[in-house]
Amino acid sequence: MESSPLDFVAHSCMELTEALQACSSEVDRETLIINHIKKVWDTGPPVEDFKKNLEWVNVSEPISLSQHCAGKIVVLDFWTYCCINCYHVLPDLAQLEKAISVENGVVIIGVHCAKFLNEKDSSNVLAAVQRYNIHHPVVNDADSTMWDALGIRCWPTLLILGPNNKPMFVITGEGHGNELELYVKTAIKHFSTQNLSTEALPVSPKQHLKSKDDVLYFPSKVALNPFYRGKSEEPFLAISDAGNNRIVLTDCSGIVLRIIGGPQPGFKDGKFSETLFNSPQGICGKCLGLQALSSPWDILLFTTPDMDMSVRPIVPLPPPPPGQTVDKEKDEKELTKEKEKKDEKRRVLLIACAGSHQIWALFLDNTIWWKYKTFSEGTCVCIAGSGAEAARNSAYPHTASFAQPSGLSLRMGTNPEVFIADAESSSIRRLSLVVGQVTTLCGGDRNPLNLFAFGDVDDIGLDAKLQHPLGVTYSESSKTLYIADTYNHKIKKVDVGTQKVTSLNPTMIETADPVKFNEPSGVSVSSDGKYLYIADTNNHSIKILNLVKNVCHEFKVRLPEPKFTEPENLIQYKNDLFVNKKRGNLIIYFNVSLDADPKSVKFTPGAPQNWLVCVRDDNNKDVTSEDFEFIACKNKGNKLPGRVEMKLKQITNKTHYRLYLSFNTALCDGAVCFSHSFTIRSTILVRESVKMAESYKITCKVNPVKSA
Repeated sequence: MESSPLDFVAHSCMELTEALQACSSEVDRETLIINHIKKVWDTGPPVEDFKKNLEWVNVSEPISLSQHCAGKIVVLDFWTYCCINCYHVLPDLAQLEKAISVENGVVIIGVHCAKFLNEKDSSNVLAAVQRYNIHHPVVNDADSTMWDALGIRCWPTLLILGPNNKPMFVITGEGHGNELELYVKTAIKHFSTQNLSTEALPVSPKQHLKSKDDVLYFPSKVALNPFYRGKSEEPFLAISDAGNNRIVLTDCSGIVLRIIGGPQPGFKDGKFSETLFNSPQGICGKCLGLQALSSPWDILLFTTPDMDMSVRPIVPLPPPPPGQTVDKEKDEKELTKEKEKKDEKRRVLLIACAGSHQIWALFLDNTIWWKYKTFSEGTCVCIAGSGAEAARNSAYPHTASFAQPSGLSLRMGTNPEVFIADAESSSIRRLSLVVGQVTTLCGGDRNPLNLFAFGDVDDIGLDAKLQHPLGVTYSESSKTLYIADTYNHKIKKVDVGTQKVTSLNPTMIETADPVKFNEPSGVSVSSDGKYLYIADTNNHSIKILNLVKNVCHEFKVRLPEPKFTEPENLIQYKNDLFVNKKRGNLIIYFNVSLDADPKSVKFTPGAPQNWLVCVRDDNNKDVTSEDFEFIACKNKGNKLPGRVEMKLKQITNKTHYRLYLSFNTALCDGAVCFSHSFTIRSTILVRESVKMAESYKITCKVNPVKSA
């Protein structure tokens, strides 16, 4: 391995870590750290500045180490947004920002150095910054210029610079939050005589601008009918709305039924209204409070007989001792009991732990597992994966290795198995639920240590190439596995028998244009194998793909309309209004006069008398713009009198509507001015026998003191 400009600092940091572990005194720890700073201070030149013309996030102008950061302690966070360990460092950086700010002369800058081609795109870096609420400046060093210049070797790496931009500390990996804060606080104390710069950086956090119709924010996983048990219950969709820190349940038309958690992140069990999540990912038919796991990214629930009993024959009862008779009834009961025990289903929740590169299981019942090992109810253990980040296959599950497993799907049958989206190896792995053997279905490389064998190639088995897949779902009806090939922005399918990978290239049903997915992360197939539900994460939407016709449409997730209540100060206009059902016109002239007591109450001179029109059908649905076209609205937003002309958009079978004319007036009583609101309600009858243009005059007297 070639030497790095940071090798001396990194080696000295390793010695410092060992010395600190053996030290119990706070004063002695501080002395060790200061001596380390003095030791490395003059060993090399300052870090070279950021390359010109790089794209930045969360700033109003590019940051310069030599200008903006002169006289500051700088923490450079080398990361890439595919890396789960990089996300584990973010809480440490947030804690540091909370404890120590620019007012103390300390700044944090994220240096994004991509692993995958897709991560070089600044718009994708911006989406990751927004999704994970990163508020400090981030530079997209797409060509890893600074990474190469400094000889950085792994994600994440934290490099702490002194006031003259010389390296002081190198921290690699996760789990060093206390160490990070201790180093920075001691450095502040050491350099206190140099008057550290407290000038703020030109920070300007970018916010995702959702359209008014957006309900979801970075949805990550989707599950169709997770609790569905038959025709007695209405099927629905469960969505991990990760950016909003919640689970959204919708009916099959997209209407939101329940919202669990959100919008603030947290970790709390309880009622739906009390529960808190922090960027939830996988969902299935049972929500559970788990023990501390390392980034559980997906889960699935399956039932199984006791593992080894399922292949062990039922042994006949031995013959009775000499001189004793056979109790046939008792023997039959014993055999029946043994058969029932063999067939009894045990519930097991499988968990893809992306952070520890393992598959874990939570046993919900007492279960006999592989090799006759028994796990009691509530036990949570690793069932596959050594913990090393690699793509190693093995007949022995604990010697196999994964690389950030992020999606799970179950294949039942005589030899049940789990398909695993192994994101960092860009492959799909399979785990036998009979013997625990781990193999590769497609993607990846023959070398288990090569985690850079990614691409976009449709082929067979290892010759096929994927790019950081995050979701999988299996269709028993077609023996096909569907993949959310996340960083290729594609949905792909695999014939499990032949291992052939094929890209799906659907069109949007509304426009016939090719679908443009943006980092899809979750997929769920319907039981009949005809429809695929897709969490199109960076498009903040759910899409439904008709697999038979290869067309896609957006699944509109929307909040139910609020329950309508009649407005206060309602005045019933007793005469009905008529409109011709064949796209007739309805013209209304209206005016309001005061029937006030005392008589001194008058309209405020010069103040607008605002009004608006609302039309509702017999289901209380607001159909103002849905059923009617507004031709003219004279004086809308101004003084009365007013005029509105509207026309039925199309021939309708509806027989009546309710018209609401709502007013907001400004009144005065001597020197005292106040506002008053009221609504006139009338009925619109739809008939074929009336004129094509009907006009009406409505004049109402209102008393702003007494309720109308």
